[in-house]
Amino acid sequence: MKRKVSYGIVAALVLMYGGVSYAATCGSCGNEAKCKDPQAVQQFRDKTSQLRKSLNEKEIELHEEYGMDSIDTNRTAVLETEIRDMKKEIRSTGENLGFAPCCIS
Repeated sequence: MKRKVSYGIVAALVLMYGGVSYAATCGSCGNEAKCKDPQAVQQFRDKTSQLRKSLNEKEIELHEEYGMDSIDTNRTAVLETEIRDMKKEIRSTGENLGFAPCCIS
């Protein structure tokens, strides 16, 4: 029982620390960030629209795979790798356009 409580407390602290770190990073963009510029945001959306659509489809496929009675671990591993690669490519496109990491979600 004590071990479960300890694990719960550790998990809560890790989540809290992660949330604070993420919030601090997002606040670092400031008012001069490119994500405040509507034209730059539209350019980012245009360049990544097909990739974001494919990403959404892969995430739906992964969600459906996890919802099945018997999960195909090979299929989920492939989907997770493809999703990770697509997210890296979207992030890279944003960085090439001059967006701060906090602007790319």
